[in-house]
Amino acid sequence: MGQRPNSDKPISRAEIREIEEKANQGKAHYQNEYGMMLVLGNYVPEDIEKAVEYFRKAAAQDHPEAIWNYACYLMKDPRGPLDKDKGLEVLTLACEKGIPYILNQLGYMYLHGIDVKRDEEKGQELLRRGADAGSPNAQFNLGTFYALKQDEELDALAFELVEKAAKADLSDAICVLGVFYIKGLGCEQDVDKGLELINLAVDQDNGIAMVVLGEFYESGEFFEQDYALARHYFGKAVSLGKLRAYAPMAKLLWKGLGGPKDLDAAFPLYQAALLGGISGIYQEYHAFMTEYAKSLEEAGRPLPDVSGRFST
Repeated sequence: MGQRPNSDKPISRAEIREIEEKANQGKAHYQNEYGMMLVLGNYVPEDIEKAVEYFRKAAAQDHPEAIWNYACYLMKDPRGPLDKDKGLEVLTLACEKGIPYILNQLGYMYLHGIDVKRDEEKGQELLRRGADAGSPNAQFNLGTFYALKQDEELDALAFELVEKAAKADLSDAICVLGVFYIKGLGCEQDVDKGLELINLAVDQDNGIAMVVLGEFYESGEFFEQDYALARHYFGKAVSLGKLRAYAPMAKLLWKGLGGPKDLDAAFPLYQAALLGGISGIYQEYHAFMTEYAKSLEEAGRPLPDVSGRFST
């Protein structure tokens, strides 16, 4: 008994055989699933070339995830037959067919210059098509892009798009919609409604929502400052490996805000934040290390080895 790729659901040997049989019968869903098993080496020997062939066959049937997997292994995976031009061609053809999942994926790539030359105009056009086709992820990605433009007309459109994605139960969109309500971005300000939405996302184990609540409670900008709650939500986000929570949680531990002062617990969080590329904390980290080094010296203790404590 094992588990399916990207799932906690147990899978038996009989189910593995069934997946392989249905993949070999040409059923796209099972071709994609079996391809992922081959990529990960889950319950079958790892075989990238064979996996790519299953992805290719499922992609030929317009299976959205298989198209994405096939293109990714062509464009990125050094274990497979690297061919970035072919991978981009596969994605472009799927967009020409109007497949919403791929419109979102490729649109996001162009918008942020991921594995392709950045082209905001092209990225927006693909995301708009994906959003119009009903892709919650395209609605969310385009909406958040508009929100960053700080334009009142775009703010209203951003709110409309993110609200649609939230109604489709996209957890990130529920969180961001809550932020829009709290800040009055593209809508009439309603702090209580915003807080309700962000808490709903937290209940869905959304780590970003936990970070957002931590930041709001830490700053006290929109509702009463509460360091204990900030520490609670940052702590939950840290437990999920959300890098954005590491430095603020470390600061609360260092300063003893919302709970006991704990320099030993703060140190690995600062280290992980820096290793993860979090910028703007060097001065704060230097001040922390000055105090921490002094406390270690006074206690006759060496600097602890924290390698591997937190993922980045």
